[in-house]
Amino acid sequence: MIRNGVKEMISKKMENMVANSSAIRAMFEEGNRLAKIYGAENVYDFSLGNPNVPAPEAVKKAMIDILNEEDPIVLHGYTNSNAGYEDVRQAVADSLNERFGTSFAAKNITMTVGAAGGLNVILKALLNPGDEVVVFAPYFGEYRSYTNNYDGVIVEISPDTATFQPKLDEFREKLSPKTKAVIVITGKTDLVTDGQQIYLIDNGVLDMSRITGTGCMLDGVIAGFIGANPDQILEAVTTAVSAMGICGEYAKKKAEGTGTLKVHLMDAMSNMNAEWMERSSQIESKC
Repeated sequence: MIRNGVKEMISKKMENMVANSSAIRAMFEEGNRLAKIYGAENVYDFSLGNPNVPAPEAVKKAMIDILNEEDPIVLHGYTNSNAGYEDVRQAVADSLNERFGTSFAAKNITMTVGAAGGLNVILKALLNPGDEVVVFAPYFGEYRSYTNNYDGVIVEISPDTATFQPKLDEFREKLSPKTKAVIVITGKTDLVTDGQQIYLIDNGVLDMSRITGTGCMLDGVIAGFIGANPDQILEAVTTAVSAMGICGEYAKKKAEGTGTLKVHLMDAMSNMNAEWMERSSQIESKC
């Protein structure tokens, strides 16, 4: 096909994806445009979740030390393992073991480039063409693209705009033999299921929904809990969601607003332990 004198080479699948590109990215680009006109200090961008507070000084120092001390051939070369640097994975494993009494090793940890990379890897490993991924609306629009990458099909559960609670009846109706994954969406009451057993979780605070990036943080927490309990995935995901909510509750007690809540939430996650979980978990099982 010829269009505007140029041979069309882009696939139909990609054409459709571009035609329905992310509204979040469009908002980000619009924010950049407005910032050039009115000044960045006059534009409040809530689109992509870029940090609005500086990194801790220790992080800056560590980066400088790496630049100054690391072998430049290693520093600017490819990562020496598809799973990530072994010493980094071991450090993550040691941190999890210290906080949660687990027995991770570096071999149990895979580093990904953000939550998007992690979700794409998971869906690629799970989905066959036509398999279904259930999402609860409203949801992050990129989930549709991630699922489409591997010829999966998004199945939406409509929102309850009166209570903002998950519609469990609709969820049960839309589960099918083709359901391969359920993407957890958190709210006042969180829902986690494997299609047979359902857990409702009442931990957390409303202000967590106002912090961009908490979903990405939760993805990482879930991955860690699954790695520690690969034979009990449903229970691992449920515990991870509860743990994130408990940390939000602790952070809320110290925060003065959403800015400080984000910092205290990260502090709480780094100090989380089994005692907190036993004392504060609010999980209800429903068949």
